[in-house]
Amino acid sequence: MTLPTISVSAPTNLLLMGEYAVLGEGGLGLAIAPDIRVTGTAKKPAGRTSAAGGHGISVVGHLPGATIEWPGDTGLLGLTADYLSTRYPAGDTDARIELESTAFFTSEGRKRGLGSSAAIVVALTALWLRITGHLPDNPADARELVFSTALDAHRAGQGGEGSGYDVACSTFGGLILFTGGQRPSARRISLPWLPEVHLVQGSAPVPTVGAVRRYRAWKAASLQNGLAYIDESIRLVTAFTEASSWAGAAAILREYRDLAVDLGDTIGVPSILEPPAWARGDDSVVKAVGAGNELGVVLSGSLPEGTSPIAVSDEGVTWT
Repeated sequence: MTLPTISVSAPTNLLLMGEYAVLGEGGLGLAIAPDIRVTGTAKKPAGRTSAAGGHGISVVGHLPGATIEWPGDTGLLGLTADYLSTRYPAGDTDARIELESTAFFTSEGRKRGLGSSAAIVVALTALWLRITGHLPDNPADARELVFSTALDAHRAGQGGEGSGYDVACSTFGGLILFTGGQRPSARRISLPWLPEVHLVQGSAPVPTVGAVRRYRAWKAASLQNGLAYIDESIRLVTAFTEASSWAGAAAILREYRDLAVDLGDTIGVPSILEPPAWARGDDSVVKAVGAGNELGVVLSGSLPEGTSPIAVSDEGVTWT
């Protein structure tokens, strides 16, 4: 099948509340989709009659100073493509997919801790479904299919791990209330009082897989404490989303931050983050997001001029 050039774009994701708790059935999380995006295209390769290795689709991922190619890659990109090619065979589709994810790295080439893997999987899944003719015409149905397929693909690439909040956030965009489980669910919510969000970079990368293993080991060894943590996490996330103003919500978020710091100390994955000098006002909250303290956010009702908040993607993944 001859294709026109098709493009895709997907935002990254941040888990504001719900660290580790979203891994379990019923665990609640609150996530936001910063408008920092992976982009991609799919088109007929010039002068090619068939893809290498018998595949009608090839995939290239562009990173700072490097490229990843499938067939051949055995990392997350390759494992995602393996999954998609099995579930939705290319048939007579001959296409070269290229993904650009340099926005997820600093100028020094370090990952920014922005949930890039899920965004890449969502973008690749949307393109794959589009070019193989499986994407429904109805936008709502199409997004649901992208979410469920990308969730399975992302988990397949991580040995079955992953809550899926990041996949949901990169798919649907905006502010997401996420419920974890084997078949998780997500719905967009509106918090009109939520202040602008600023990113704060931690001192060093934190491998998410290792952090999750530490959490699971602690929970298995101390089940009662683990269940108590999840219950308290759910209580605070619910209270935050039901708040009527930032003044009330800020106190709840501080309480959640303290809960997360205590858990991080317990499992050996510190999540404490030193607030920058410009974010120490009474209405400011500085909190690490996700596993550990690789990345944090500042939420404040009054920040000095010159600070640059992140834009929030209101549309999630898009394609042509």
